[in-house]
Parts: sequence; C-alpha cells; structure tokens
Amino acid sequence: MDPRDALGVTRRGEPDSGTVLDHEPTLLRVGSVPAVRRGRHRRVWKGWGVKLEAVFTRQTDRLRGLPWPVRSVLGLVPIALGVIVLLHPFDSLTLLIILIAACLAIDGIARLAQSGRAAIPLLQILAGVVEIVAAVIVVAWPVISILALAIVVGASLIVSGAADLVGVFRRGARRRAASSLLALALVIFGILALFWQDVSLIVIAFAFSLQMIVFGIGVVARAIRYRDAMPGRGDGHESADSPLPVRVAGMVGRALLLALAFVALGASIVLHQDVPQPSAFYTPPASVPSQPGQLIRSEPYTQAVPDGAHGWLILYTTTDLNDTPAVGSAFVMAPDAASATPRQVVLWDHGTQGADVSCAPTLLPEPLPLTDPVKAMKDQLAAGRVLVGPDYPGMGTPGPQGYLIGEDEGRSALDAVRAAHQLPGLSLSEQTVVWGHSQGGQAALWTGMLAPGYAPELDIVGVAAAAPAADTTGLVTALQNGALAKVFGPLVVRAYAETYPDVKVEDYIDPRLMAIYQAASRRCLPEKSTLVTVLTAQTMQGSMFSADPTAGPLGARLKQNIPAGAIEAPLFIAQGTADPLVLPAVQDAYVQARCDAGQPLEYKKYQGKDHLSVVADDSPYIHDLESWTEDRFAGEAAPDSCQ
Repeated sequence: MDPRDALGVTRRGEPDSGTVLDHEPTLLRVGSVPAVRRGRHRRVWKGWGVKLEAVFTRQTDRLRGLPWPVRSVLGLVPIALGVIVLLHPFDSLTLLIILIAACLAIDGIARLAQSGRAAIPLLQILAGVVEIVAAVIVVAWPVISILALAIVVGASLIVSGAADLVGVFRRGARRRAASSLLALALVIFGILALFWQDVSLIVIAFAFSLQMIVFGIGVVARAIRYRDAMPGRGDGHESADSPLPVRVAGMVGRALLLALAFVALGASIVLHQDVPQPSAFYTPPASVPSQPGQLIRSEPYTQAVPDGAHGWLILYTTTDLNDTPAVGSAFVMAPDAASATPRQVVLWDHGTQGADVSCAPTLLPEPLPLTDPVKAMKDQLAAGRVLVGPDYPGMGTPGPQGYLIGEDEGRSALDAVRAAHQLPGLSLSEQTVVWGHSQGGQAALWTGMLAPGYAPELDIVGVAAAAPAADTTGLVTALQNGALAKVFGPLVVRAYAETYPDVKVEDYIDPRLMAIYQAASRRCLPEKSTLVTVLTAQTMQGSMFSADPTAGPLGARLKQNIPAGAIEAPLFIAQGTADPLVLPAVQDAYVQARCDAGQPLEYKKYQGKDHLSVVADDSPYIHDLESWTEDRFAGEAAPDSCQ
C-alpha cells in the first residue's frame, strides 16, 4: 500500500472528483496534516516525514477506534512514569535506568509519529531515531555507568531540543512560545548532563519526569475532549483549538521545566566558582633540603587571623610513610604582644576538609572551619601561645593525598612545628600540646605515637583527640551504607589508592557510579559544590561499594592505619554519644583495646553531642579541653580512665 493512500494523498496526475491539479505535487490536508509547501528541499523533507508518518497513522487510526477511557489510560502511562521518577529517582539505579529508557522510547516514537507535521521533518526523524537508539543502548548495556548514561541521554536531549528549536519560528505565536520553552529546557538539561556527570542523575530524573508528565496530561486531556474521535495529534502538544485549560497546563508545565533548567544551570555556575587553587607559593623549588622539618619559605598570613595576633604561611620539608622526601604547608599564628620567654605551642591537626590539593585549610578564607574548636584555639592565642596548623600532604602542595593515612599526617604535623621554630623573630618552647578532631583526632594520635622516634627534640606534653577516626576499619564499616558513605567513602578510597599501589579503585567502587565517585572524591567540604554530593547521598539508595572495603588490600591498609602503638604523652579522648559518623560503640572498643594494652588515657563521653556539636563553642568539651591543656603545660598529673 502506498503510504500516501493511508493519509489520503492525491497522486500527481490522478484528479479527484474532477479537481484540476497544477504542475506541483500537492498534499491535501487530512485531519491535522499540513499541505506540503512549494520548494524542492521542503518537498523532499516533507515527503520523508509523510511517508514515515503514514506507517504510524495506521496505528493511530486504530487508537481512534478505542473508547476514550482506554485512550485516557494510555495517556496515564507516561504520567505514572514521570511521577515515579520525580518522587523516587534514586531508590534503585536499575529501575531509574529502565524508566529513563522508557521515557526515551516514548518520546522518540512520538517524534517519529509527528515528523510529517514538523517544520523540518528530517530533523524530527533524526531526533526520534536518536532517542530510540539511546533507549536501546541504555537497556542493552547491563552495567551502564552514570558517565555513559549522561553522555547518551545528554546527547539525545541536545539533539531533540535542537530539532525543536529549528522549527520554533515557523509556527504560530502560541505554538512558538510553547515549543521554544520545551526546546530550550531540553538543550540546557542535555548540556548539564554532559558536563556535570555526577549530577546527571538528578538532571535526567527531573527533566524526563516533567517532560513525561506534560506529555501524558496532553494525551489524557485530548482523549476526554474528543471522546468520539482522536484528533490528529498524538505528540503531547496542544493545537490551536485545544481547550484553554489544556493549553494553560501545557504552557505552565513547559515553563516550569525551563525554569528548572535555568536554576540548574545557574547553580552549576555558582557552585563551581568557589574552588580555591594553590598559588605559586605552594610549588616547591627545584632543590629542597633532604632533611625533614626544614623551612623552605614563608610569607605573611592574614586569613582569619584574630585581632591581637599575626601569622605566617610556611612551606617546609617532610617525609611520607615510605621515607620519601615531600613538601608540606601550614599556617603559624602568634600573639602580637612580646614575650620574655619562649612561647608554648598548640599543634592543631585539622578535621576532614576533603582529599584534594584545593582542600588545604590555608587556602580557605576561614582556615579554622566549623568542624574544629575555633573558640578554644583563639583562647590559646589570647593566653600567649602559638598555633601551628599543617595542611597534610597533598593538600595545597603536590603529592598523594594523605586522608586518614596516619603516618603521613603525623610526620607532616611534627615537621610543621619543627619548621615554625625556624621563623625569624619567633621564639618557641619545645613544649607542645597536640589537638585534633575527627580526621585530625586520628592524626593527633599518630602525631603523639610517632613523636619520640621521629621528632625526639619536641616535648609533646599532651595529646587531645575529639571524636577521632581512630579505628579506620570500624569507621569504613559504618560507611558502607547510608548517606555518609557517599560523602566520606570516596575520600578514603581515593587517598588509599593514591598512597598504596595494591589498592585499586575499580576493585571497590561500583563501576556504574564511578562518575559520582570521581566528583565526590575531589570536592572539599567547605565548597558549595559539596551540596551536590550531599544531595546525591541523601537521595540515592544502596552502596557505592562493589566489594567490602574492609576486605582485601584496602582492608589490610585500613587496619595498618589504626593508631595502636604506645603514646608516651598524656592522652585525652572525647566522644559524643550521638555521633553518627564515628560511632560511640566503635570508639568504646578502640579505647578499651588501648587500655588493655596498658595505655594510660582519659576518656570522656558527652551526652547528646554528635560529630560536630561535640567541638562547638558551647560544648562542655571545650571547657574540659582548655582546662586539661593548662594542666599539661603546668606539668600536672594526668587522670587515667583505664584504672
């Protein structure tokens, strides 16, 4: 059967009822199919569209014969798909992929069905084919990654949106507005999916869900409006004679989709503007001293230095756990007032900031972030003491990131104090108290454990660790599931993979989520872009790990970084009872193991305090910490909870 017969096309040279035809072929309007305009290129494009539409018209004719309630139910299918994706985008990655494939297929088929009525049918045919092929790829790829999904879907959205944009100004004013809103939204979402892969799930989920809901509402509305016969439009776009509520609903839906696209685009720009980058100061010279703890250079440091104090940014030599020379950075803050005696030192090992070179505290506008006892540190400056805050290896300076790599953290902390002693005009006492919280708590424990053998000239008179990530194996066990796993898990895996050759990222991270892992492992917690990681973590179900991170090479290395050696200095460990990250039970077990090994220590638990509130200014721990520190500098006997 000639496709033109299905549409009622009059062949050239075959007069109908005595109608005289001109020399150009003419397509008579049947239903809502427009006549072919004059011009060879348009005629060719329209011809292909008409032929393709003829195939779908046969099925559309059958749909016209269905009762209008049945046609309404068919329209409810895309609405249901859209609502499911919108409300539960990350309950199951597999389900999301299937739903996205279904949405692609439905939209692709609709584009093919309406191609004969498009301004340039060939573009609509291309867009429809691309979407259907994308749907097949998504379904046929058993372990499609988020990156691949972003590329496939992003490309299909851009092609579809571009095809719609081409025909925008060939439509009437009303159709032009509706089409341009949807087309622009699709292009923007496609660009975001391509260039911001870890947020692609969010972009894709909302883009497709809203598009499917708008599509389905149009189908249902027309099924009810035209109860006796299906109008010749099955594409989800409202015709000029559609009832006002249908046109308004369609326009509002497209406007919301475009607004969401612009919000996502604006958020992307804003979230990527605040990433600090190390200056030339952090780049080591071609030749550096081989001995650790040597000051390489210094410059004035003014970021968030309290009134009555001044600071330096220092670059110094250190060594990693393989005794390989490395370079570290740190800040040093000292009171302005003169002192007749050498100043005592409080060494601050900072908490988790990230696992990237840009996450160094000295790069931040506020180097004393909210995750640490800011008030207590300022009080120490007011008391005449000096603060030394190392960045840790790989933060600010080149090299592998040492996140929860205890020996790297401890060595760089001790070498920072050594280098601070070499600053001109600053006289420091060998007496040093080490403070740390979270990651910094683990670093403080390693600092105290390494000091006698690595930096014996320093007199470490006390080590205070608040909510320390001491039991790294227990910590990662708790991070295997839940939202926190997707925030902190990538930091651990990246640091250990960069430090230990036997730890491979691909052995532990779900390959489908590699794009999310890569982005999360390079974000710093104080950055605005971390909100994306948090949002993804809160909404995505299941684990990021494809294998147990406490087993195999990673598990062995985690166990290796538990500070299980003796600490000669008095030790104070604090823990909040409501901590969801460093679990109180895990901390209890670590402390008991240290007591059983003969380690004297004071252990205090703070009721109702979580991981951050335990070091807040109003926490009772702050008072206890400052009193305990005064006693250590005064040489008082330290309490022992193990007795």
